[in-house]
Amino acid sequence: MLKWIADNYTWIFSGVGVTALLLLFGLFRWKKRTPQNAHPSLAVSVADGQLLASPIAGRDVIQTVHITNPIQSDGSTTSEFKATPTAKEIYAQVDAVPVYQRSAARESYTGLKVRWPAKFQTLQETKDPNVVRIFVRCGNEYLNSPLVAGELDIRRYPRLKIIYPGEPVVIAGTINNVGEIGIYIDLDQLEFLEK
Repeated sequence: MLKWIADNYTWIFSGVGVTALLLLFGLFRWKKRTPQNAHPSLAVSVADGQLLASPIAGRDVIQTVHITNPIQSDGSTTSEFKATPTAKEIYAQVDAVPVYQRSAARESYTGLKVRWPAKFQTLQETKDPNVVRIFVRCGNEYLNSPLVAGELDIRRYPRLKIIYPGEPVVIAGTINNVGEIGIYIDLDQLEFLEK
């Protein structure tokens, strides 16, 4: 090998030889880094049959999509209320995506059945005298927790007439809308907890 280099040194160290060596070296490094049959991968994660994550447009951005009533292996669907994601986790996930994608991220939670501990904040009367709109805060920090609203029949929950702000409750229902400042839920249940 040394004899060949000695015999061909002018050609090797001329511009053509150096270029050829660099091209071979670069090709070798590129082949070594790129695995055979390399295709864009699809990352999928499932938690309690509720979350799917996948890259968007081939970029390293993860979009989270919630699927309601997923089909189980026996063909049935789950319709029970889930404690996760929490209202705070929903806003954290929405805030983690680029601004342009936030509307779609918020819409992905529509239809999700949730059951969250909360603290009662206030209520409003509606046009129907038997229906009130309640507002609760879901989280440990009362004023810094996400605002959640929903409507209930006050005849079914007469204790709403004497409840105070900050009292602990548990709400259960289906997410109707995740807005920029709050979550609106079609409420199915309300539990009053002791302080």
